[in-house]
Amino acid sequence: MIEITDAAQQNLKELLDSRQVENEGIRVFVSNPGTTEAETCVAFCTQEDRRDHKAIEFQLITVYAEEKTRSFLEGTKIDFVDGAFHIHSPKSKVPSLNDGSSIRDRIHYVLYYDVNIEPLAQHGEVSLIDLTSDNEVFLRFCGTNCDFVDSAIQKSIETTIKEKIPEITEVFFGFVDQNQTLG
Repeated sequence: MIEITDAAQQNLKELLDSRQVENEGIRVFVSNPGTTEAETCVAFCTQEDRRDHKAIEFQLITVYAEEKTRSFLEGTKIDFVDGAFHIHSPKSKVPSLNDGSSIRDRIHYVLYYDVNIEPLAQHGEVSLIDLTSDNEVFLRFCGTNCDFVDSAIQKSIETTIKEKIPEITEVFFGFVDQNQTLG
């Protein structure tokens, strides 16, 4: 799932040792998974921070991978070159799918490959806000021209999602311009 080179392991171990914080570890996770803003992060963590993480044992260190973003961490490589960490995480913006993939991962996949394509991508991006236990999907359109996403485009997006993921019962939209957040 995650590869950490010997040089990166050594530097992470030295950082941990130098901090001398009891029960501190290193966690790996993806912020904003399944979106174009996705970033793979490496951070110090307490035992409480990593309770929903899977321990991955390496030769020099143990790293904790966040369960809810594990599919986005597939193929991640962490290296340490020329005094800096380098993270290559090809699936952070979209997960790999298999027969056991969650509905959430399947939604991210459809948004990435079927919805956020030209010409919609020129004006913004549709991202997942929430998925309820009733399989209702709440999406956000964030971009420079929210007027571009008219009811026909919304209906097209809803149809695409429901065709690809039949378990979805409803699709709702929220709109945010580039300088605002959805409240």
